[in-house]
Amino acid sequence: VVKALYLNGTQFVQLPYEAATADALTFAAWVYWRKTTPSNQRLFDFGSGTRQYFYLTPSNGTTMAFVLNDGTGEKTLSCPTPLGENDWHHVAVTVSSDGVAVYVDGSEFASTSAITVSPATLHPTLNYLGRAQNAAVSFLNAYIDDVRLYNYALSADAVQQLYQHSPSGIERVTDDVTADSSLPVVYYNLNGQRIS
Repeated sequence: VVKALYLNGTQFVQLPYEAATADALTFAAWVYWRKTTPSNQRLFDFGSGTRQYFYLTPSNGTTMAFVLNDGTGEKTLSCPTPLGENDWHHVAVTVSSDGVAVYVDGSEFASTSAITVSPATLHPTLNYLGRAQNAAVSFLNAYIDDVRLYNYALSADAVQQLYQHSPSGIERVTDDVTADSSLPVVYYNLNGQRIS
């Protein structure tokens, strides 16, 4: 029995406003992309509206792509092909002042040092899984599992380790170097509202 979040093309998840406000960021998830049309569906789209955002689409019509707009126009990192459909794939994206990298199934799919940004400078308070900042763009049709957000850019080796861990549900992950057991654990509902 698959236990995963199912976004059927009419639903999305809104994450907490502070989910993507770090100086660097890694998004990682297992994705089973079910319907490949229309193009430009979003795995994630973090931003503050239609002028500042960054997102990952499994296909922009020709390739999987990471797109960032800091208010001066879109910058795109195109991957060699679209994300494979109707099968589970591990997808990860690292965003930092050093550049952007997209990984599929533990291996680097595309990278660039020409797109350099601190996500926090974009003030991303509208953070979505499965929908775009522009609500006219079609919602995602996919299963998503084991979604993880890190406030730093994972190394290629760390992404490979995530890939080696098969989908088994959401778990709380801490980094031994940065974990602080004195900090409270905060929980949110699927509407991005804090519940504890």
